[in-house]
Amino acid sequence: MSDAVDVPKTYGAVLLGGLFSAWLGGMVSAQTVVYIKLYWKRDSTKLKSLVGAVWFLDALHSMAVWVAAWYYFIDHFSAAEGIARIPWSIAMTVVFTALVIFLVHLFLARRIHLLSHGNYYLSASVTVLAVLRLMSACLTTGTMFHYGTFKDFRDHFSWVFTLGLALSSAVDILITCCLFVLLHQTRTSMHMPGLTSVLDTLILYAFESGSLTCVATVVSMLCWITMNYNLIFLGLHFVIAKLYANTFLATLNMRYMIRDSGRGSSAGNPGIIVLESRRPGHDGGSHEMQSGKVNALQISVGVERSVQYDEDEDERERDRK
Repeated sequence: MSDAVDVPKTYGAVLLGGLFSAWLGGMVSAQTVVYIKLYWKRDSTKLKSLVGAVWFLDALHSMAVWVAAWYYFIDHFSAAEGIARIPWSIAMTVVFTALVIFLVHLFLARRIHLLSHGNYYLSASVTVLAVLRLMSACLTTGTMFHYGTFKDFRDHFSWVFTLGLALSSAVDILITCCLFVLLHQTRTSMHMPGLTSVLDTLILYAFESGSLTCVATVVSMLCWITMNYNLIFLGLHFVIAKLYANTFLATLNMRYMIRDSGRGSSAGNPGIIVLESRRPGHDGGSHEMQSGKVNALQISVGVERSVQYDEDEDERERDRK
């Protein structure tokens, strides 16, 4: 960092990044509450544990961000030496971000595995890249603690942080492409008009969420590479974990919307009614009589595996007991 402090590009970047991070963190908590109200009694223990882990890591990330804000705005305001140093809270935001991203990537790898009918090549590719991204982030945090200043870190190990962001973007692109292709194949192979809008919604959401997280990561990486004397990259990096957590929770919470969409567009096709099955407080007796002999996985393997595979796993666990 240079001796002259560029206030807008250092303190301003940290301030805006912290504020947007707090706002998105509030959305994560709100979506978690929605998930608990809608799905807590019906989803599998594994999925509920995953949601709890993502929320907890996101809360730790928020705490680290505001500890970093206190460091910059209170303890070392307008001090060039303070800007040049890497406080422990900044180093920890890197690993907290990586852990949130890792859990979300594992969830999406599982979705790809189910949509592809057990294609281990696709899911393993995503998993391996996700593990490498997590390892690079852990190494980044360790080297930040070791060197203590942005200058020394850039001189010796800047490539590690760059590699982590690049791997994260690569995983996002791979996941988006896989989901797009698999959902499109399901759409073209299933001749059920009622499912078309459902699959179109899933395809659009996969593209939008993957693009959002990928663009945010790439922009942060470019700022890190090209802007050596400010903290714009850091303000952007604060937001990345929140975007992943929100897209993950939105994926889970949109299941009712998907079922309602399928129901509304499939009038007269009793097979699609299974998309709204087991809705709390909903009397589906007539629908159960219409679709009682039809298995959900036989009707819409792609949609069910993509939207509510966790519920099917939970049912199988209860049956075994």
